[in-house]
Amino acid sequence: MDEEDLEILNEFVEETTESLADAEVRLMEIERARISGETPDGDDVDAIFRAFHTIKGTSAFLGLNHISQTTHHAEDLLGKMRAGEISLEEEHVTFLCETVDFTRAALAESVRSGSDAAMADKSAGLIQALQDVIARSVQGGGEPRGEPAAEPRAEAGGEPAARDAEPAPAEDEGRDVAEEGASAAAPPQEGKRGEAASGGG
Repeated sequence: MDEEDLEILNEFVEETTESLADAEVRLMEIERARISGETPDGDDVDAIFRAFHTIKGTSAFLGLNHISQTTHHAEDLLGKMRAGEISLEEEHVTFLCETVDFTRAALAESVRSGSDAAMADKSAGLIQALQDVIARSVQGGGEPRGEPAAEPRAEAGGEPAARDAEPAPAEDEGRDVAEEGASAAAPPQEGKRGEAASGGG
């Protein structure tokens, strides 16, 4: 690194050290809420997310790729928590705390040697752990995103409506039968009257 980059690095280390201290406190508060069965404060999750996002971007600019890549995956985990895709678990807090510790150590190495190359193995192991926990959480964890789709209401209500309409045709049919019965009965009555008239004559 040249003198200008070294100055930027020192400023970055100072700011990031403060951000990591704040993130660590917020992680402890989130874990306390989880253990107590409370809902973690969304502001805490947002603040930790922003801290890792800033660290990721600035470290990438400085060529500290292991810091950038590791914090990127921690940011991804937090992003899914913010979106409600996964619910907070103990292992989430554990790996986020490990990311804080890793970033501190990588910063110290960067100041000492001008690079975070020596942190490659630790970075790879933590990235794999973060990827694994995200995959497990998305596949089997998190709150249900919605209820199963209901049957269409029109279809469900259509059948009762049709059944309700059935008595009307049945009533009409009853009237038709009655009328037919009356018509069928009428001629014999007229014949009887004719016979009576003939007998009377």
